[in-house]
Amino acid sequence: MEKQPKINNEELYQKHRKSGEEIKKARERYDEIIRENQEANNIELHPEILKEATSLYEEWGKEQLVKALEKQDFQRAKKIIIELEERQRMVEKMETPKGGFVKKEIIKEGKLVGSSEIKFDDKGNKIGEVRKDPEGKLMRSWEYKYNDKGKMIGEVRNDYLKGKLVGSSEIKYDKEGNKIEEVEKDLEGKLMRSWENEYNDEGNKIGEVRNTYLEGKLVRSWEYKYNDKGKIIEEVEKDYLEGKLVGSWEYKYDKEGNRIKEVEKDLEGKLVRSWEYKYNDKGKMIEEVKNDYLEGKLVGSWEYKYNDEGKIIGEVEKDLEGKLIRSREYKYNDKGKMIEEVEKDSKN
Repeated sequence: MEKQPKINNEELYQKHRKSGEEIKKARERYDEIIRENQEANNIELHPEILKEATSLYEEWGKEQLVKALEKQDFQRAKKIIIELEERQRMVEKMETPKGGFVKKEIIKEGKLVGSSEIKFDDKGNKIGEVRKDPEGKLMRSWEYKYNDKGKMIGEVRNDYLKGKLVGSSEIKYDKEGNKIEEVEKDLEGKLMRSWENEYNDEGNKIGEVRNTYLEGKLVRSWEYKYNDKGKIIEEVEKDYLEGKLVGSWEYKYDKEGNRIKEVEKDLEGKLVRSWEYKYNDKGKMIEEVKNDYLEGKLVGSWEYKYNDEGKIIGEVEKDLEGKLIRSREYKYNDKGKMIEEVEKDSKN
């Protein structure tokens, strides 16, 4: 998952500590911050700030608890009590990140479903994480490496089933933080999948190679090339068991980034299929032409036309000589529902 932007927790805390309604908003936003940063492996929450957030939440929660009891809404009251207890249990497990760790219990609907321990180095960088099930058995673990500038350059993930290792993955990053390589292995350490990425000087991905393996041996690969706007312009698929090219695809775009042409070729480089697209000034596709080929020769084509709402209004099928086989026209009412369809063939 991509890293979420860093959030100034102190400013947020100062902003939302005045009224009961703002306390509620603070509580909800802190929940969001914690979740985003944890999912993004970007935890930078100071325990003091977390405790302050929890204190605010408890203050709001107690007010809500009183109101629920006054209304004899015992189901609501029970839910508030459970949430308060869960929050307190999480805070009690918090310790200073630098040179230490963060440990928390994962609770859903009042039940313990697992735990997580996150380790930090003296600079506050996360260097490891372990997740366990309710019985304390390993589920997943991570290890992280950084360069002297604090940029992550390596990541290792291990997956477990009932505490036993079943697979692992390793990721490498360049000095700019771009993912340049990823490898997945089975429980015996044999290769299963791998990815390699190439970037230009601006940090845009311009190349990608995906490989799949069987018993550690390469069986198939996909190579991709991108333009400077991140749009795929070429794709090649290879079969290493058969020792041959499976097929290739080429893509072209207009200056607005709309795909205007797509070409598919077979292992011998002969045309299989092609598409051409046209757009209006709002970027909506208004026309599409599809051509089918056999042994590189045209055998038929289809033309589609669309209105400004993207609904198809016309369809034409032609043979290899460009003669009409069949056509359809579609009409819609002012609510966008189709009210008429007219079909014609070469005879009428």
